[in-house]
Amino acid sequence: MVNSRDIKRFSELEVTADFQVGSDYIAYNDYKWAEAFVGAKRARTMMNLRSFFNLGVNASLSGNWNVHDINPLVGIENSLMMESTGLPTVEDAIDSYTINAAKSLGISDLTGSIEVGKAADFVVLSHDITQSEIESIAQTEVWMTLVAGRIVFDIDVSD
Repeated sequence: MVNSRDIKRFSELEVTADFQVGSDYIAYNDYKWAEAFVGAKRARTMMNLRSFFNLGVNASLSGNWNVHDINPLVGIENSLMMESTGLPTVEDAIDSYTINAAKSLGISDLTGSIEVGKAADFVVLSHDITQSEIESIAQTEVWMTLVAGRIVFDIDVSD
């Protein structure tokens, strides 16, 4: 939980804000569960991705296994379901798992986006999640995963 006055400092100090949004309660219950612990006002701003995004903070999404679902597609869906506190677009959510995470690790010159000269780290999905209904993103299948251009997962040859 970050005090709203400190959010701008993340950008000024070039600090990444990392969020784990893999649990359905984050997206669907809008933090009602936390009100008894931190109060209604704090609960509403507890995971305010949009505030960080609007102030230009490098924000990444990640998993907190085994507390939350490790599947990034669940995190992408949930980050978009959070209404006014979530990310504005699916592209922003994808960036939060890819290029923004690479920036936070100091390796955005090597990976995090598909560009000439970077590692060929990417997944092949069953359909284009940028054209999907938000509520169906988590059901998307990963057909193939490549790391540094090498196939490390292929749905057609896995058990």
